[in-house]
Amino acid sequence: MFVRVELSGEPCGVGDRLWEIARSQFVYRLVVEFNADAHADAVYGSKLGHELGALCDRLIERGGALRLCGLSPEAAHVVVSESGCPRLHNHATTHDAVWCGPRCDGDTAAEQTVHARFDEETWRTPPRPHAK
Repeated sequence: MFVRVELSGEPCGVGDRLWEIARSQFVYRLVVEFNADAHADAVYGSKLGHELGALCDRLIERGGALRLCGLSPEAAHVVVSESGCPRLHNHATTHDAVWCGPRCDGDTAAEQTVHARFDEETWRTPPRPHAK
């Protein structure tokens, strides 16, 4: 399930709200997309990280996953490091989040460098023909 979140003000239980949505729909794989200018200071990012970390743990317990995209590298670094969930990462796009593309957690090179390195190092196999 894709969910777009606009960062404004305090997190105010965003993790719990996302959990209620996921649980009510019986969907335990979420991609949370933040608005393009999503920036978080240390205090806000820390609170958001804790909330998303708890959500990530709940989803993993049910065989699901949580992926983030759209956070600025600075915000992503704070959120991911404060989450306490080793499987939580920020990606540049929803496509990268779904396909486990390059991470943009804020502690790596610039986004363009990450994408360039990913394209150089990744060998993609052609699709298999369908059996007749």
